Amino acid sequence: LLTPLLPGGKESCMEDLFDSTVLSTVLDGKTFNKSNDTDTKTEYGKHVFSTKVIKANCKTISFEKFKVIFDGIEEIIADYSKRCKV
Repeated sequence: LLTPLLPGGKESCMEDLFDSTVLSTVLDGKTFNKSNDTDTKTEYGKHVFSTKVIKANCKTISFEKFKVIFDGIEEIIADYSKRCKV
């Protein structure tokens, strides 16, 4: 299951499904960098993003753009159930 393509057909990642306001959250003067090459003096990475931004604010963050992922998982489960009846 892949994340949906970005405009222009570019590949995406899970973080692209969050609103720009979530992605632009500043923590201790640092900004989020979704690449695996972060400058720890000025940026924070995916682990901090997932725990200090997403987990800490999960009740107020919109997960609407994740529907396509959840729908895909449901389709995979349904297909598996049809193919692998025991």
